[in-house]
Amino acid sequence: MKFMMISCKRATELVDKRRAVGLSMLERLKLGMHTAMCDACRLYEEQSTKIDALLGKELGKPSDPGNVTDEHAAQLAERILSKKK
Repeated sequence: MKFMMISCKRATELVDKRRAVGLSMLERLKLGMHTAMCDACRLYEEQSTKIDALLGKELGKPSDPGNVTDEHAAQLAERILSKKK
């Protein structure tokens, strides 16, 4: 059972990996077990999902990170920096 336990760092890596390329069945199980017990990682997962959805809407594309071109990323960075000032 100990081999199923992962650190918070690994859990956040798996959350991000799931969006980019997907997870294996074992990775999904490990992440599910971790987020069932860890409020911080569950919150990270929720926030990450919301941020991805907002960025997808902002760029006018689905929230698939593979759809973001360098040009779109640069435009978004400009908009973020202009609002920060």
